[in-house]
Amino acid sequence: MLKRLNQKFDGMASGSLILLVFRLFALGLSYLFTWVVANYFGASVLGSYALMNATVMVGVLLTRSGLDQLFLREVSSVEKGMTESYSRTYRSIVGIQLTIGIALSLLLFVSADWLSRAWLDTPSMGIILKSASVIIIPLAFNFVHAEGFRGRKQLFNYISLTRIWPIAFTLIGVAVTLPILDNGAETFFIIYFISVILTMILGFILWNVNTGLFTLPKFDFTEWRRLLNQSFPMLLAGSMFLIMGWTDTFMLGFYEQTESVGYYHVAIKVSNVVTLVLFGINGIAAPKISYSWANKLQAEFMSTIQSSATLSFVFSLPLVILIIAFRHELLDLFGSGMRAASMALIFLSIGQFVNGSCGSVMNILQMTHNQKFAQYVLMAAALVNVALNAILIPRYGIEGAAISTGCSTALWNILAVLVVRWRLQVWSVPFAGRLSSALKLIRDKRS
Repeated sequence: MLKRLNQKFDGMASGSLILLVFRLFALGLSYLFTWVVANYFGASVLGSYALMNATVMVGVLLTRSGLDQLFLREVSSVEKGMTESYSRTYRSIVGIQLTIGIALSLLLFVSADWLSRAWLDTPSMGIILKSASVIIIPLAFNFVHAEGFRGRKQLFNYISLTRIWPIAFTLIGVAVTLPILDNGAETFFIIYFISVILTMILGFILWNVNTGLFTLPKFDFTEWRRLLNQSFPMLLAGSMFLIMGWTDTFMLGFYEQTESVGYYHVAIKVSNVVTLVLFGINGIAAPKISYSWANKLQAEFMSTIQSSATLSFVFSLPLVILIIAFRHELLDLFGSGMRAASMALIFLSIGQFVNGSCGSVMNILQMTHNQKFAQYVLMAAALVNVALNAILIPRYGIEGAAISTGCSTALWNILAVLVVRWRLQVWSVPFAGRLSSALKLIRDKRS
């Protein structure tokens, strides 16, 4: 069967399989990371980590400013060896992110105590957020280098800078220091912050070795304005993703104890297995979509979109069935009390399955200069997400958060499919070729 799929989809599956192997390794590390934190530091520290991460990602998103996605589009649209064509862009992005990142790091540092009291209602989070201000810039740089490697089809470097090295360094640090230090929150967060900074240094080294590009930032404000004008729609789309992805965690932190946030974090982690296939396919599809669109290769463009959606559906379906069937056993792996997230896991998994079944819709819109329509779709879904969370979390807790996230995830994917069809005249759904034939047949009969 796999052989037939490889032939039919012109290498898409085999390319995605390579990325899936890397993603599986990263996912395994992520689950090991969650297990270690839950079992050695406790659900409360895991919840504090989730709240810290949600807060820091706001600063990281603004620091990134959509420039990493813009950089992906530029790198993937040129031949692999032509690094000089995007050297100026890269240095300008480093300069922009360094400037914005410093300002946002200082802002988080001075507002940390207020945030921990007024919003998170957890005064102990103040010192954690102050310390976390040092990782806004490193995380933003890691994303830029990762997307650059993605555009160059260097898949391991793409995965490792955001999903492997920060976790791997943390696990190594915990293994080394836990026998001699206590297992308090301070120990964990110091190790994690150092790991993120080490990953940033490694990212600069790898990028320089692979491209030879000089990493000194460029402070050309005319160039900055040009880049930010292009990346602004991507920033807005990313902002909507942030709202969609972290509103539930923020609101849980407001209404529930950190232990409940920790349980919900585990449910999110397990449900993310469903997106494993789509992630692998996206890693291959995005550069192909960008290249075929930029070079007006319409047949390759449509084939990539349709193939990615079909492959994602075929391989995601067994995963969601297994997760729902064995949800109790999966949650038990992360410690006692985790079964409290059982129903939440069901709702989250169904939402992620719809996400996978709709193919690479956001990548399609961004790589074809339709960012503003992606922005509108995500804005609508984000508003629904916030409204549902505000209504359901106070009444149903983590189950309410999961229903809100699952419904809004399904909504933005379905809306994006319709926009892709409207703007590009192609269906990003499973078995799109057959669907197109059926619709054509219906039109012919009506005429």
